[in-house]
Amino acid sequence: MDRQALHVQALSYWAPANIGPYSQAIRAKERIFISGQIGLIPGQLSLPLPPSLATEMALSCQHVRRVTDALRNSSGGGWVGYTQLEIYWLQDIHNIPSIKEGHSATKVADFPTLFIVVKALPKGAMVEKQVILHTGRCEVIDEDDGEMSIQDRQPVYKQDHFVLSNGAALSLEVSYLNGANSMCAIVYGRGEPNHLPLQVQETLNLSLALTHALSLRLFYLPSRGAALGSISEALFGEQDLPPITHIPCRCISGIEKQDWDFAFCFLGI
Repeated sequence: MDRQALHVQALSYWAPANIGPYSQAIRAKERIFISGQIGLIPGQLSLPLPPSLATEMALSCQHVRRVTDALRNSSGGGWVGYTQLEIYWLQDIHNIPSIKEGHSATKVADFPTLFIVVKALPKGAMVEKQVILHTGRCEVIDEDDGEMSIQDRQPVYKQDHFVLSNGAALSLEVSYLNGANSMCAIVYGRGEPNHLPLQVQETLNLSLALTHALSLRLFYLPSRGAALGSISEALFGEQDLPPITHIPCRCISGIEKQDWDFAFCFLGI
């Protein structure tokens, strides 16, 4: 597999150095994984003083953009980089509206977006931004001569919402590329969706998603006491699931709605 990693190992003024044993970004074929970026001042590796949510948000977005640009330049360019998934990690539920406002002001397209509140972030940061992108390069076979060419394509974004008979609610956000094995999806839930109508199952299309799943993360609220086992069974039936990473949270929010009980985050090939 064509793979490239970017390490920022020295103090600089363009992006913060790694503060742990990880890469700032990895490109695996046409998928790009940007590690979570907190609002460090690059030349100092410290957070802004006095503390400022707006400054940290601006810096974390700037770091994501600059790391992406550096990865593109070091790989010879030739690709745009379209966002397929963003996760914002926060430590204060009251900051969600401001982070959503900042996100809406900077995004240029629609894609699955998750806002998660947890107990603490590295170095006491107020926000951390994590991104998955696709170069946009897709292999396309010409129907006339059978020759293969590389074309640039933008992801397709879809969303849907459901209210079930027992009062449970589900919401779906998905980003995929026609002609490329690339999918990111988030399924939000409230209550216990014990029984899914056929229409809901077909719209979620989870069987296909799981067949090609690279990873599956489950964000959940321990305080709600949701029966995660029964929820998984309702959503996925008796399928063999990929390994699931369980992540306890204090609040789970999407772009439009807040206060979800759980959110399944898919990354598919």
